[in-house]
Amino acid sequence: MSTAGQHDFPSAGPDRSTTPEQTPLVFPTLHRERLLRHLDEAAHRGGVILLSAPAGSGKSVLLNDWTDRLRSTDPALRVARLVPGDPVAAQHSWTALRHDLGLPPATGSRPAARLLDDLAASTARTMLVLEDAHRITDPGSLAELDHLVRHAPPTLTVVISTRKDLPPQWHDLEMRGRMRRFGPRELALTPAEVREVCAQHGCRLDARQLATVTALTQGWPALVRMAGRALAEYPDDHTTGLAVLALPPHPVSVFLSTEVLADLPAPQRRFLTRTAVPDAFTEQLADQLIGRPARPFLDELDRHHIPLARESRDGALWFTHHPQLLACLRTEARRLDETALTVLRLTTARWCTAVGRPLAALPHLLDVPGPGPRRMFLRDNALGLVLDGSGPALFAQLDRADPMLAVDPYIRLLRALDALSREENSTATAYLALAEQHSPHGVPEPSSCVPADWLRTMRRAVSVELAVHTGGRLDQSGPVENSTPTGNPDIDAYAAVQDAMLLLMRGASADGEQRLHRASTLAEPARHARLALRSTVRLAVVSAVEGRVAAMRERAQRALDIAAEHRLLDSHDALQAVVMTALAARMQGDDKGIQFFATELAGYARRGKFGPDSHEHVVTQLLAFDTATDRYAAAQGLRHSMSMLLHRSHPPLIQGLLVQAVWTLLRIPDSRPAAHLIEEARQVAGDLAAVTLCEAALAQAVNKARSALVLTGPLLVPAAGLNPMMTVLARLLEATSHAALGNSLKAYEAMATALSCAEPEHLIRPFVEVPAALDLLATFSGRFGHDDAFADRIRLHPAARRERECATAHPGLTTTELTVLKQLPSGRTTQQIADDLGVSINTVKTHMRGIYGKLGTSTRTEALDQARRTGLL
Repeated sequence: MSTAGQHDFPSAGPDRSTTPEQTPLVFPTLHRERLLRHLDEAAHRGGVILLSAPAGSGKSVLLNDWTDRLRSTDPALRVARLVPGDPVAAQHSWTALRHDLGLPPATGSRPAARLLDDLAASTARTMLVLEDAHRITDPGSLAELDHLVRHAPPTLTVVISTRKDLPPQWHDLEMRGRMRRFGPRELALTPAEVREVCAQHGCRLDARQLATVTALTQGWPALVRMAGRALAEYPDDHTTGLAVLALPPHPVSVFLSTEVLADLPAPQRRFLTRTAVPDAFTEQLADQLIGRPARPFLDELDRHHIPLARESRDGALWFTHHPQLLACLRTEARRLDETALTVLRLTTARWCTAVGRPLAALPHLLDVPGPGPRRMFLRDNALGLVLDGSGPALFAQLDRADPMLAVDPYIRLLRALDALSREENSTATAYLALAEQHSPHGVPEPSSCVPADWLRTMRRAVSVELAVHTGGRLDQSGPVENSTPTGNPDIDAYAAVQDAMLLLMRGASADGEQRLHRASTLAEPARHARLALRSTVRLAVVSAVEGRVAAMRERAQRALDIAAEHRLLDSHDALQAVVMTALAARMQGDDKGIQFFATELAGYARRGKFGPDSHEHVVTQLLAFDTATDRYAAAQGLRHSMSMLLHRSHPPLIQGLLVQAVWTLLRIPDSRPAAHLIEEARQVAGDLAAVTLCEAALAQAVNKARSALVLTGPLLVPAAGLNPMMTVLARLLEATSHAALGNSLKAYEAMATALSCAEPEHLIRPFVEVPAALDLLATFSGRFGHDDAFADRIRLHPAARRERECATAHPGLTTTELTVLKQLPSGRTTQQIADDLGVSINTVKTHMRGIYGKLGTSTRTEALDQARRTGLL
C-alpha cells in the first residue's frame, strides 16, 4: 500500500505515548465542553468525524481530552490512534492496527477491506483516530483511506484530523449525514474561552482588551495561547502588550511561518505575499497583483485552511487576511526588491481609484518613492474626497507621510473648504488667508499640486462660500464671469455652485439657476453625492429667493432624497433642505409637515447644528410661534434671532424670511418689535422690496390703510419684479386696505389677483396672517371663478378655523384699552393710573371692565396672566 519515499499509515495504539501529539502539555488545558458534546453526538450517530483546520487549532488536544473521556465513560469502546509515519514503519501499519484492535493478522492486497469485514463481523464498538492525515500523499494510501471512510460498518467511528482538506471528495457523505465536519470556525475559541486562556497566564482582561485580543487572534487557539503569554510579560501595562501583540510578537511570527506557511507551495505563498499589500482585496484586484487568474489560488488556499475572511460590500466579494497573518505577510512583502514592491503598490492604488475608493489608494501612493504619483493623485482626487466628507482622513494621512504638503496653497484651500463643511468659519478664514499669502501676486507656486489657473478658480470659489457662511461682503462691482474651466470636473462643478451663489447674493437669481444646473450635471450624484446634494440645495435656495414656494419644496425634498440615499442627513446641506421644506410646509399650510419638520429641526438643534443667528433658528422659531404658551416672549426671541441674521447674511438671501418674521411679529398687539426689526432691516438692507412690504404691513396693523396703499403701490407695477410669494402678500394688503377704506370693488379685484397668484404655489398662510383677508374671502365667496375651489380650501383650512376661534375668544382691545392694560403690571392703583393718563377714575374702570370681558377674566391678576399668554403683554 506504500511507495518508497511517501507517507503512509504506521501503527499506533491506545497506549502509545511516544508520538509528538501525546507529549505531556506544559500549559493547562482548556476544557471545551461545548465541542466535546458535539463530538459525542457525532460519535453516537457513527460514521466519520472530520477535524479539518490549520495548525494550532487545538485538534490534538481536543481529541486527547475526548478519547480520555470516552475510555472513562465507556470501557468497552476500542480506541486506536494512528499518526502517519515514515515508509519503513508504514509497511507494518495494518498489521499493527489489527493487533491493537485485538484482531488476528490478515494477508492480501486489500488491508482496509479485510479490516472492515472483520470489524463488521464483531458487535464491539470501535473508534479509529487518524491524526495528521494531511501527511498522507501516496495515492494508494489515499484510496485505502477513502475505502475505509465510505464503507465503515455501523460499529466503527472513524475520526480524521488534518491540517488541510484531503484529495478524496466526501461531500456526498456530509449530505447523507454520514460525516460530521469540524472546521476552523467550529474550533475557534469563543470570547469567554479567550478570556479563560489568558487568565491561565495571569492576564485578567477587561471587555475592551478582550475584544482586541479576540479580533487580533480571531479565536485561533494557538495564537490565543501565545497572546496570553505575551500579555503576561506586561502585567501592569496591557495597552503596551496589546500593541506588541499587533506586530505580532516573535513566537507568533515563527509559528505562522513554520507551521502554517511553510508547507504551502511557492505559488500560493507568492499569492499571499502580493495580496497582503492592500488591506483587503477582491478577486479582480488579486488578478492584477499576481498577473494571472486568482481563482485557482483562492481554491487551493481554502483547501489548506489559510484564513481569509469574506465580506460582501459595494457589490463585490472582499477578502481579508487574518490580522496577525497579514502582519507577517507584509514583513515578507517588504523584503521584495523596491521595484517589485512599488509596482504592487501602484497597481493597488490604480485599482482602488478606478473602482471609486480613492482614499484607500492614498496610503499606497504615500509609500511609493518620489512625489510624482501622490501629486497626480491629489490633483485628480483631493477635492472630491473633501467634498465627500473625507477631508479629515485625507489630511491626517498627508500630515503623517509628507509634512511639506502642508504649505501647498491648494491643500490649504482644501483645508479651508473642509473647515467650512463643519461650520468652522474662523479656521476656514485662516487657511484661506494662508493660501493667498503663499502666492500674494498670483504667481504659481512651484510646489503646488495644481496649475496656477486652478488655484485662482479655487481661491475665488472658497472665498464666495466663506462669504455665504459668514455674511462677508464681496466685490459687488462688475459682471460675474464664469470661472475658467480647469478640465477637472470636481473643481468646475464646485466653482459653478459658488458662481451661482455670488449671482444670488447680487440678486441675479435666473443666471444663478442656470449655473447651478451646470454644476448638477458635472456633480453626477453617483460620483459626488455631497456636491450633487449641495447643487440641489442651492437650486432650492434660488426658488426661495424667487418666491417660488412649490419649486423650493420640490427641490428641497429632492435634496433630502439624495441625502437619505447617501447617508448625508447629518450634513449642513441636508439641514438647509430641511429648513426650506419646513418653510414651504408653513407657507402651504401643511400642518403634518410643520409638525414633522419642527421635530427634525429640534433634533438638529439638540446636536448643536445651528446657532441663534442662523436661518435654521429663525425658521424653528416661526414653526414654534403658533403653539407658544407665551407669544410675547416667542416674538421677542424671533425678533432677536432675525436681527442677528440680518447682520450676518446677504439681503437677497433672507428677504422672504424677513417678511414672514415681520408678519408673525404683527400677530401680537404690540407692534413695537415689528417696527424695530423693520427699522433695522432698512438700515442693513437699504431699499429692498421686502422691507417696503414690511413697512406696508406695519402701516395696516396700526390702522393706516392709506399709508399701506401708498407703500404697496410701487411694488405692484410689473417693473418692480416682485416674486410670487411677496406679490400675494402685497395684493392681500391692497385688498384689505381698500376694504377698510370702503372700496369694495378694488378690494375684490386685489383679492382675486392674490388668489390667482397663490394657487400655483399652494400658498395658504398669507391669507391667514394678513388681517381681515379671511373675512374678504367669505364676503366674495363664489365670485372667484376657477379659483373658487382654492378659496374654499383656504376658508376651511384648520389654520383659518383656529384664527377665527382665536378672534372670537379674544376680541381685539381698543388702543385705549391696550394703554390701560400696559399700566396694570406696574401695581399702581386705579386712581394713580387715571392720574398718569389724565382721565377720570371712572374712565379707567370702564376700560378695565372692557379688558376683563374681552379676555374672559374677572380680576387684574387673571387679566395679566391671560394677556401674557396671548401675547398682549
